[in-house]
Amino acid sequence: MPDHPVESICIGCGYPRRGLERGARCPECGMDGLDKNHVVHGVPASESPLMRGTLFVNGIIAIVALVWLYDMVASRLSLSASAIAPACICAALPLLTTILLLASFVRGRRVVEGLYGPTSVSSTMWVVHPKGVAVCTGASRRWIPVESIERIECTDSIFGALSTIRIIAKTRGVRGFLGGPQPLFLRGPKETRRDEWRAIRRILGLE
Repeated sequence: MPDHPVESICIGCGYPRRGLERGARCPECGMDGLDKNHVVHGVPASESPLMRGTLFVNGIIAIVALVWLYDMVASRLSLSASAIAPACICAALPLLTTILLLASFVRGRRVVEGLYGPTSVSSTMWVVHPKGVAVCTGASRRWIPVESIERIECTDSIFGALSTIRIIAKTRGVRGFLGGPQPLFLRGPKETRRDEWRAIRRILGLE
């Protein structure tokens, strides 16, 4: 788990709090002390091997289907639509799925990240405060004020004990979709993951 200095900086402005009492306000921006913080640690990307397996299986199916289609055409067994259609479908579906998954990697996040698990190199941590959320990933930190949050969404994966918790902003669009805050991926018993989600919503007043 990466070391995030949440006990030594202001989550609102990044001001160094060394020497200040835990409950003291930030002298720079007036943010409340750290005594109201709720820290939630996410899981790292190393716990999502399913994506690589999916790409491999789709690739094998696509290759087999393409060879089958080529063999049918080359041997001139039948060029009717009823004979070619099944091979085209078998080839197109895994190819399309593989292209979409690879495109999601290039874009920087998976289209199906909530289904397969985390994508980030570093684990993510949320520092939740009544005034907002500090999203910490690696050495980066992003402050999301509660006024800009519409709701906190939780999605459970159908593959294993994994939940994706994400911030849904009040104003969205292309920029918000591509540059939104890093989701939080949690593992463990379902009720424990749901309790964390409910705690985040309760602290932010978004129940």
